[in-house]
Amino acid sequence: MGSDPTLNLVVLRCHDLGRSRRFYDALGLRFVDERHGERPPHLAATLPGGTVVELYPATDPATALPAQVARDPRLGFAVEHIDAVVAQIEGLGGEVVVPPAESTADDDRVRRAIVVDPDGRRVELLARDPRDPRLEVARVPDEPAGPAPS
Repeated sequence: MGSDPTLNLVVLRCHDLGRSRRFYDALGLRFVDERHGERPPHLAATLPGGTVVELYPATDPATALPAQVARDPRLGFAVEHIDAVVAQIEGLGGEVVVPPAESTADDDRVRRAIVVDPDGRRVELLARDPRDPRLEVARVPDEPAGPAPS
């Protein structure tokens, strides 16, 4: 069998691109303006490891019809200085569902927080310890684990 799949693209529809950009900028994402052919202009940020996060307008400018904004996906980002990031989110008027606190998940002791982006999506933040490569990708602790491999 081939190698494990990796996440390469996350597309988020946003009601207010500027507000969403400021929110994700506070997490350390750095966006550039993009447009692919006839598609609407949008913002794109490439994370370490190559995953691209794109922010598209919630309304299609060609039709003025609203595009669906999904609130179900839960995003997770490993960040340095989690307290400063959460403070910046609060300074932008963002909602903090779970403030930074120590959490035990998968037998690891890490600091986590959950904030809400401008379109109502929950975003988990994991305090990244630069010495621990396992924390390059945030895990979601409250989703049930699948059965143990046999």
